Amino acid sequence: YGKSKAQASLGILEGVEKGLDAVLVCPTGVIGPYDFKLSEMGQLFIDFAKGKLNTYVDGAYDFVDVRDVV
Repeated sequence: YGKSKAQASLGILEGVEKGLDAVLVCPTGVIGPYDFKLSEMGQLFIDFAKGKLNTYVDGAYDFVDVRDVV
């Protein structure tokens, strides 16, 4: 995924130089329905809800629903 995303981004940037009106989106915490298997982020949420996490990181993380990205 990372390689194809980088290649596509470079193609878009080349288009922008030629006048293409475009926006590059680089989502991080993508969540939402219909995952074919439980994601690492999904498992993290489940573990948190069950009180299984024994560590805490002070900071922030952004999330976006997959339906808002596509």
